[in-house]
Amino acid sequence: MTQKILFIISGLLIIGAIIAIIVTNKPKVSDKLLTVETEYNYVYTDSKVITIKLYANKKKHKIHHKENINFTFLVSNDDNARFELDLLDIKYSHEEKYIGDDYYAYNYHFKMPRLETNLLIDDAYLEIQLVDGTSYLMAIGKFKFLYYPHVGVEKLIKIDGLHGYKLQGSEFPRLNKIILETNSLDNTTIESISIDGETNLNFEINQNEIQIIIPFKRIALFQAPLILTITKNGQTSVQVVDNFLFFNDYQTLEIASDICHLYEAN
Repeated sequence: MTQKILFIISGLLIIGAIIAIIVTNKPKVSDKLLTVETEYNYVYTDSKVITIKLYANKKKHKIHHKENINFTFLVSNDDNARFELDLLDIKYSHEEKYIGDDYYAYNYHFKMPRLETNLLIDDAYLEIQLVDGTSYLMAIGKFKFLYYPHVGVEKLIKIDGLHGYKLQGSEFPRLNKIILETNSLDNTTIESISIDGETNLNFEINQNEIQIIIPFKRIALFQAPLILTITKNGQTSVQVVDNFLFFNDYQTLEIASDICHLYEAN
């Protein structure tokens, strides 16, 4: 009996040694961060919150903890524009797959920078500096800050509903059409509609419903404001519908891998 027990113990020790060797020799997965090129159009208000999504291949990365972050900046590609962002909080969102690997999405919420003019950052980067001196510079897409001094004041038409849709038959994470429902367009002419303050979009009016078409670009778009130039009773004014999140996408990395940027984050 004693010999049998010794044999079992020896066998278990051998198995344990083999497992230890396998674990020790298993290649270590390096920490990685990932961003998706996204079109951000924000109308300035004092209480506005900017949300930027970052992905990581590990849940417990140090960049996910606000206390580890010293400074955050929004930076242009040529470094001519550089704005410090006030980080409010970081919240876990969901899990996705990227080229077969698991990635975890976190929403970084920032306070809107104070400004009194329109500002375009065509190739925008998010720079994060940690308290230990580590710094990350990650491409995030295109930023446009829009300034309208009387946002929310002019209400020439009442907004009863907003609905956003992707391009029919496409899973690409980009807003393609917005339907705006209103109560009445009597004595009202819609002169132009824009989501970026520059490009006038095509639209159709069907009774009290306005269908707005957004051109396709190879860049993600989830939320947008609406800037409407309206003539009512002979008077032309601008009405701004503040930023609205039209949809969330939980398969962005799988569908739009060509607009993703991967960074080593050890």
